[in-house]
Amino acid sequence: MKTRVETETTLRNAYIKFLNEDDCDQGCRALVAHSPVSRLSGGVFCIPWGSLRLLDTHEIPYAFATEADLLHAHPVWNFAAPTSR
Repeated sequence: MKTRVETETTLRNAYIKFLNEDDCDQGCRALVAHSPVSRLSGGVFCIPWGSLRLLDTHEIPYAFATEADLLHAHPVWNFAAPTSR
């Protein structure tokens, strides 16, 4: 099992959603000043994994995007295991 540090260096991006519009406004202001931010459809944000610490420092609540959120944001992504014919 990987440690958190190993996981953070392996995962380059975090996909998050803010809990409400005020949190979204505050989070975006805090993030854009320090790191690249991509907003995907469905209110999903793609940020560098290390930027989560910035949100935690500013006490801005967020939730990790679910698989359903990511499929809505990028319908071409397929999380299902490949099937053999």
